[in-house]
Amino acid sequence: MIEYLDGWSAEYEAFVAAHPKGTLFQSRLWSGVKPAWRWRAVLVRRGGELCAAMAVLIRPVPGTPWRLLYAPRGPVCNTHDAAALRELTEGVRVLARQERACALKLDPDVPMEDAEFRAIMERLDYRLAPETGGFERIQPQHVARLDLCGKTKTDLLAGMKQKMRYNIRLAERRGVEVRVCGAEALDDFHALMRVTGARDGFCIRPKAYFARMLDALGAHARLYMAYADGAAIAGAIAAQYGNKTWYLYGASANVHRDKMPNYLLQWRMIEWALEAGCDVYDFRGVAAEQPADPALAGLWRFKSGWGAAHVTFVGEYELVVRPAANAVVRRALPVMRAAALRWANLK
Repeated sequence: MIEYLDGWSAEYEAFVAAHPKGTLFQSRLWSGVKPAWRWRAVLVRRGGELCAAMAVLIRPVPGTPWRLLYAPRGPVCNTHDAAALRELTEGVRVLARQERACALKLDPDVPMEDAEFRAIMERLDYRLAPETGGFERIQPQHVARLDLCGKTKTDLLAGMKQKMRYNIRLAERRGVEVRVCGAEALDDFHALMRVTGARDGFCIRPKAYFARMLDALGAHARLYMAYADGAAIAGAIAAQYGNKTWYLYGASANVHRDKMPNYLLQWRMIEWALEAGCDVYDFRGVAAEQPADPALAGLWRFKSGWGAAHVTFVGEYELVVRPAANAVVRRALPVMRAAALRWANLK
């Protein structure tokens, strides 16, 4: 049986949090971080019990009468259950008609090598975008994930590269203090984000975005700040949901880099994941293979050094509901992305 959900549901949250494919991005909480999008979910029941779900974000496409549907890291179900995936797809098609949407995009938490899932999706008329080697997707296609299942701190320290252990201890010896902070530290964090963006050549989000994230996610998110000699020298935001913790954002100053604050920050966030009983610590995006670009190569080495495995997800699927309208929307999307970039550069 197919159902639709528009608001908060304790039953839905419990289902997503407990499911192996459940992620923060499929929680109703995530919609609080994305106020420009409306949130709805398609549910499938068997014998009265939830067996599959897909949360969908809905947004108008500027300059058109159409909307776009996006299911971040959806669906949440047994991804080899063809019947459940078919019912979810039927539900999405109805939702698309209701919302005047032309297509659904989704980027499942499914590895590339899962041929059975890919075959089911192809039979259901989903089309897979070409694989990319970089960071072009809405959600990263290539991530570094640290397996925490059954591990202790001693196990994790033994599993990381010697340099990581050394730098964690070096940061402690050189007086770096890591604190879990509230919104009062956002000015310092955002200043560090500006420094990092200028240094590494990427656009940063406005401070209001991070404030909204901490407010919307509540106890599921933490702002970690590293201090030395009373000054903020690095910061990071991590989020936790179900059995996973994600490293979402990080920033550091151009000074005190010899104190290695980023290593101690990561270790404190990994400790949080362990304390919560998480099975996965997700470092998020990496390149598909070790890059030649020095900045990206450094990120690759940093995330790899913790003993994390590199995972390539299946990528971004599209289910076209209105082909003619979708062709119009494809032409409008660059405008939408440009507007998002302009917004990201606002203070």
